Amino acid sequence: MIYMSIMLAQAMSIGGLNIYDIIFKTILQLPMCIGGSGWGCITGDISHDFIYGLFIPHVVLILFLFVATRGLGHKGLETLLGIGVYVFIIYSGFYPFFATLTLMWLVISLFIAGFYFFWGRVIHPTRSKELFKLGFLQAKNKAERRKTEQALRSDIEYLRKELERARKAKDKESIKSISNALTERELQLRELERG
Repeated sequence: MIYMSIMLAQAMSIGGLNIYDIIFKTILQLPMCIGGSGWGCITGDISHDFIYGLFIPHVVLILFLFVATRGLGHKGLETLLGIGVYVFIIYSGFYPFFATLTLMWLVISLFIAGFYFFWGRVIHPTRSKELFKLGFLQAKNKAERRKTEQALRSDIEYLRKELERARKAKDKESIKSISNALTERELQLRELERG
C-alpha cells in the first residue's frame, strides 16, 4: 500500500507540476487534516486523499445531483443544471464542507441500511405489507370510532337540552320519547367506550 502511494506520488509529479496539489489544494480547496479525522480534508497520503477526499464525496455528490435535477422534463436541461450546480459547489469553495457532509451521510446511510437489512430478517418484506394494511385499518377504525363517539356525545347533549325543554313544557309524551332516545344513545356510547 505504501509502495503504491509512493508510485502514485511520483506519477503525479510530472514535469515540475504537482497534479496532487492542483487537484486537492487548488481546485477542490480541501484543507489539511488536523487531528485524527480524515473526512473532508487531506492528509498527504494519496490513497487516503483519493478515497476520502475525491472518490466517495464525488460519488455521493453525483448521486445527489442526479436525484436533485430530475423532474425538469428535459434531459439536456437536467444535465446542464447538474453540471452547473457541480461547478458552483467546486468553484465557490463549498466542496470541503460538502465532502464532510457526504461522508457523514454515507456512514449514517450505512447504519440505516443495516437496520433495514436486519429488520427485514425479523419481519419479512412480504409480511410488512400485510402489517402495514393491518395498521392502516386499525387507524381507520380508531378514527371512525372517534367520529361515532363525538356524534353520540353531540346527540346526548342535544337530547338532554330537548328533555329539559319538554320538562318545562310538561309534555309527557315528548319526555318519554326523548328519555328513551337519550337512554339508547348513552348505552351505545358505553358500549363504544368498552370495546
